[in-house]
Amino acid sequence: MEVQNEADSIFNRNHIKNWEGTFYRDEDTGIAYVRTDEGDELPINVFVGVDPATDSTRRDSDFSVLLALGVDSNNNCYVLDYLRKRSLPVLGIPGDDKRGIVDYIFDYNKIYQPSLFCIEDTTMSKPVFQAINAEMRRRNDFTVKYTAEKPGNRMSKRDRIQEILAQRFAVGSIKIKKDHYDLHQEIITFGPRMGHDDTIDALAYSCKYAHPPKSLKKNKAGEWNKHKPKAKNWMLA
Repeated sequence: MEVQNEADSIFNRNHIKNWEGTFYRDEDTGIAYVRTDEGDELPINVFVGVDPATDSTRRDSDFSVLLALGVDSNNNCYVLDYLRKRSLPVLGIPGDDKRGIVDYIFDYNKIYQPSLFCIEDTTMSKPVFQAINAEMRRRNDFTVKYTAEKPGNRMSKRDRIQEILAQRFAVGSIKIKKDHYDLHQEIITFGPRMGHDDTIDALAYSCKYAHPPKSLKKNKAGEWNKHKPKAKNWMLA
């Protein structure tokens, strides 16, 4: 349990907006939705942030985190789900129950079909990208779209996370489920004396390139469809 003075915390409980509901993908249209408990059905784009604890000195103390985020047309961000595990290898051993972070990346890709995985790129995480590319070939699955995001050296990790999330939290656009206990804890203790920052870091990576869905229109029946612009006639009258 981290003890944090409220004056030290950058974010507080007022920044946390809750939502409850489910994720759904219409396989016919390819559109993903969040269905809220209030009865709303909102089309979303999905983005996944990945913070791998691949450094051998960190692997047993820090968590590897994958966090799936849905963004609706009003730029509200819904935390759909996250995986947070210690001692996670890059790849699991075939025939063993032990799974690796790359195995979970392919799991999340199958479930959420995200627009982008944003994966932290450090010297020690290079094997993650090598394993993703190798697994694409082995599985004959080239649908994992990812970007390797370097943390950068110009600012601290805490400043980088704050830069990405501060305005979204300020306007109340990030919505979290009540049972996302680890993420709640990291948000309200975010500051110089926090214990862990792996989950909020994955949240920042998922928000880095997040944007609302475009080219969606409702038909007369009230169903969403992807708008396909008609080809213009190139012939002159």
